[in-house]
Amino acid sequence: MPQINTHYVSGPIDKLVYEAAEAAGLPDLVVAGFDGEALAWRWNVARAAIQEARDILLRIAVAVPGVAIVEISVIATSPQVRNHDRSRVVSRRQEASPAAIDPEWLAVNLRKAHETALQL
Repeated sequence: MPQINTHYVSGPIDKLVYEAAEAAGLPDLVVAGFDGEALAWRWNVARAAIQEARDILLRIAVAVPGVAIVEISVIATSPQVRNHDRSRVVSRRQEASPAAIDPEWLAVNLRKAHETALQL
């Protein structure tokens, strides 16, 4: 699990996400940051035999105080067809805040997304 600086606001959320990702068997390499609307984490889970990129995308958006939207998607990108991404929402949930996300729910749904990514 990466080192997490808990002095930053996203530190506790990162800890929650990385622990759930580890429990779900996701790769250690993750791209994380703010995408302009939400905190986002993206894991590439494609196997060498698959020519498409297969990513799991976790987004946590706080649109208004007291409402955090958690969404887990799978994205398949073909290198042969430009601008042709296939995306499937695996799970979406509303919480009172990012801190209220159930770690077990997150791990189960990240694992489900991993399985879905390998079947697309």
